[in-house]
Amino acid sequence: MTPNFPKCSRLGLAALVVCMATACAENGGASAEGIVSGTITIETAALSGQVASMSAWAFSRDGRVVAYLSPVEGVTCQQVSSYLGSSSEPYDPGDMFLEGYCNLFLLADYDGTDTYSAWDDSDLFITPWTFNCTLDSGEFIYEVRDQVDWDYYWSGRYWQGYPLDWTLSLSGGEGGPIFIETSMNRYDGNFIYEEAGEDSAVGEVNGTTSATWCEELSQLSFF
Repeated sequence: MTPNFPKCSRLGLAALVVCMATACAENGGASAEGIVSGTITIETAALSGQVASMSAWAFSRDGRVVAYLSPVEGVTCQQVSSYLGSSSEPYDPGDMFLEGYCNLFLLADYDGTDTYSAWDDSDLFITPWTFNCTLDSGEFIYEVRDQVDWDYYWSGRYWQGYPLDWTLSLSGGEGGPIFIETSMNRYDGNFIYEEAGEDSAVGEVNGTTSATWCEELSQLSFF
């Protein structure tokens, strides 16, 4: 099962600088140095989503980096891997999300010149970051949508989007934690499975976190 990412027009990408950080997490929690946190507000709906990287897992190979940040403390490497697609069956991600919060997915390629870019040259991944936000009360229900797509869907309002303004610095890896420093502001996105429209958002999200190495992520189709 892979998350449904929004289709959008292509935007320019910012250059990124690799930096070093200290501290690591042994259980997928945020590093002792801090977390990636903040709040975004969907301007068309007067709804807000908080960000808090209480669990963070990552993997890299041949310059490609995948990371997943959840507001739920104690989310495991296996849970993240199953949700992102290593499982052959749809995965119930209810224990990985919180009402009123956003989960963050990072997928980036490193080109060897201290610059990171979106994963490919299509219009699917516009920037390395994708937000997945459960913005009101609900639960993940196993049901069919689009007539053939059986999966777990949030019963409330579910917003997906990406930052228009962002910076990103990464270091570490090679079997150890990957240190992530980022800042974001202004977002494009929409409410999935609602009437089509642009539901932009504003708000500062920033910080530094240590994402624990997750070998199971190597099973994803991204690699």
